[in-house]
Amino acid sequence: MTSHLVIMTSSHMSRSTIHPDHHGNHNQSVAKATVPIDSSTLHHYHKKSEEIYHITQGRGVVSLGKERVEVTQGDTVYIPPGIPHNAQNTGGEDLKFLCVSTPPYQHEDTF
Repeated sequence: MTSHLVIMTSSHMSRSTIHPDHHGNHNQSVAKATVPIDSSTLHHYHKKSEEIYHITQGRGVVSLGKERVEVTQGDTVYIPPGIPHNAQNTGGEDLKFLCVSTPPYQHEDTF
């Protein structure tokens, strides 16, 4: 199976592992995200998609609106549609997580 690289910011990368545009599924997408040490994703929100971040490596802080949630390997965070959010790496290694979006991730739904 081919992964499709999507660059979100200069310091954050994600690889789409399952997406309807490429794999035949219909209602969700899954991406593997990596945030390097001392970096973060852009603060953004999605009008339609809800997301789940499942932390697979590292330590960080996920901002959800005004709330900040400390995360580490094994933690899972739910992000409702319309909630501004980002992930910051606060640890000593890359912060890695799976990002599940329903409906599937679309650039046009990211603000």
